[in-house]
Amino acid sequence: MKAITVDAKFIRAAQAAQAVNDVRFYLCGICLQPGGKIAGTNGHVLYVGTYTEEESEMVDQETIIKIEGKIPVAAKDCTFIFQEDGAGFCRTDNSRAFCFSTIDARYPPLDHVLNQVKPKIEGDTFHDGFCINAEYLALLPKIFGKSVPVVSRNRTDREAVSFRADQSLERKHSLFFKTSRLIVMPMATNEKFYLATMAKDEA
Repeated sequence: MKAITVDAKFIRAAQAAQAVNDVRFYLCGICLQPGGKIAGTNGHVLYVGTYTEEESEMVDQETIIKIEGKIPVAAKDCTFIFQEDGAGFCRTDNSRAFCFSTIDARYPPLDHVLNQVKPKIEGDTFHDGFCINAEYLALLPKIFGKSVPVVSRNRTDREAVSFRADQSLERKHSLFFKTSRLIVMPMATNEKFYLATMAKDEA
């Protein structure tokens, strides 16, 4: 029987990105990986983080777990107790307990996706993005609808970002979808934006 303790923020983040009732049953759980990584995906979005750098808190092999329930926001950490039959339970620091089962499957490889958001070669004009308040992204489904794809546009990593609904055949004749925009202003940040071309110039 093995026990590991994980900061609950990692579990909530991975659960937020996992699938629900998907025929790809292995996506309906979160994945703990050797090396201390944790991931959750529904096939359209991917959350990945490093929940520990301590070997004693890492799993020995890739393990997909399906937790029966959502870890509450009030929880600060979760301790997972793995039993030999593949099942187990987790308890939070605020005395909540959840059963979980392990899913016998192989999780999608993460490196293929992660490599798409990294500069490929020196000289790529690839910046680290822009800083906006995550709360404002929650307005997108409220404004355009939950299932409506949206397009983002920004000229540089320091300017406002414009979101609009994709102009599909069914939406391009709608005045609402043709004219509606959500403009999100960037936030001040201490993050240093990275340009591969800048790195090349400094070399």
